[in-house]
Amino acid sequence: MRITWKDGVTTLAAAGTVGLAQAHFNGFEIPLITDVRWVLLGISVLSVVEFVFGFIMDESHDTLWSAIASLLGVIMTGLTLAGLLTASSEFITMLALSTVVFWVISVLSHMRSTTHATHDHA
Repeated sequence: MRITWKDGVTTLAAAGTVGLAQAHFNGFEIPLITDVRWVLLGISVLSVVEFVFGFIMDESHDTLWSAIASLLGVIMTGLTLAGLLTASSEFITMLALSTVVFWVISVLSHMRSTTHATHDHA
């Protein structure tokens, strides 16, 4: 597999996640950005987009990547629920970090499978 347009979508979602978190913590006076729950919902929507395009639509489901993606999906869901219940901004940081980690691992997984595919021609 190689880097595709789906990785571009996950990159935009990861950038949006970082942008939402930064806007919240830097005190942007945008109505939905000031409320912790709305920011958490926005980041969780972006993480779902990443999960769909970076894992579900991925054709190279090796065992390690499937295990890591599933674990991160459970972690992101738990962080979202806990954050929505407590309305604590610490969950924004943890959810944004786990979303970016998911993106990095997804892209590296696709790059790794590209490297193996190009060297197996011998």
